[in-house]
Amino acid sequence: MQRLFTPLARPLIALAIAAAALFLTAPAAQAQGSAVTECTAGAMAPCVARAEAMKARGQYRAAADYLEPACRRGIRDACVNLWPLLLESRYGIRDGARFYAVYDQACAAGEVDACGDAALVAAGFSSELPNGEFRDIRRVRRYGEPGCRGNDLEACYAMMRLYADEDSPYRNPDQGVIYARKTCDLGEPSACAIGSNLIVDMPNSVFAQRSAEVVYLSQKACDAGARDFCDSLPNLRNLAGRVAQFGAADAYHMFIVDQGLDVDNWGGSVAYAVNEARSRAGTRYALGRVSQLGRMGYVAQNDLYAIEHFYGGEPAGQIARTELARRQRLDEQARRRAEAERRRAAQSSGPWVGSGSSRSGGYRPPPRSGVVVCTTYQGYGGGTVCKEE
Repeated sequence: MQRLFTPLARPLIALAIAAAALFLTAPAAQAQGSAVTECTAGAMAPCVARAEAMKARGQYRAAADYLEPACRRGIRDACVNLWPLLLESRYGIRDGARFYAVYDQACAAGEVDACGDAALVAAGFSSELPNGEFRDIRRVRRYGEPGCRGNDLEACYAMMRLYADEDSPYRNPDQGVIYARKTCDLGEPSACAIGSNLIVDMPNSVFAQRSAEVVYLSQKACDAGARDFCDSLPNLRNLAGRVAQFGAADAYHMFIVDQGLDVDNWGGSVAYAVNEARSRAGTRYALGRVSQLGRMGYVAQNDLYAIEHFYGGEPAGQIARTELARRQRLDEQARRRAEAERRRAAQSSGPWVGSGSSRSGGYRPPPRSGVVVCTTYQGYGGGTVCKEE
């Protein structure tokens, strides 16, 4: 593992620790002095046991003082037991500055677990510290980068969140995907989902070009029990397989068509390809699939006219013409049925049918009585008018 301090720098660290001990209270100096000799990498069990005994007696500060020198030297068990003492409220110390000072040295000494613990605290995602207490996002990279290089899951997770979160001032989706994939491979399933979503939210052509990565991460998320990611896998695999043949843009449009067909939006899938995507490959694919499914009746009339016009000599144009002809036949049959029904109604009705207009064809004049009545009018234009009633 790459170390941030060279071997020549280590005596300086030791001198600094020794110098700091001169200013401690007598019990603290005694505890740290004994810890330097008792807490060694090869014999940490007695050291941890002694610290646990101090904690059991409520001597939390003494336990922290006892473990600190070993943690500064990069001894894992000391650091694992120290950080809760320094930060958790139940122990009453709550000293973030001291925590970061100690874990700076522990991480630099090559203790990747210490790097991971510090990175997670700095990122605000330690489950033992509610509400992101002691969060200091500026420090995440200091601990996260060396820790993740050492394959520490917590360090990689903190780096992923640094670059993936919407509210992070360091947001960088490309970097977020890198750390998401590594965190996913280290066994954190939520990172698989985060990485997949980061790529899906990229521009359409970029998403299509990187769809093979989405397949990988979505499969991992699916294997961890995320059913939504399982459901999308067939279409994602098709997308990844079409990029080389059709190009990223058309492959993406065909993917959207597939997504629509999966929810029985047959007409909407064709409308998307024709009007929004305006993709020839997407339109051919959409119409062909809808035709295979026997759902041409859901395609909008105007979309059929557009396809007939622009794809006239192609199979897509022929499919559109066939459907338009089918609809025309159905319209004619419906018109004939309506006319026949109207005539039947006219023949079986009384004198007044329909609107009551004699021009409607349904008017029946009343029968004549045979009596003629004549009326004589006087004056200009006068005369006699007779009418049979």
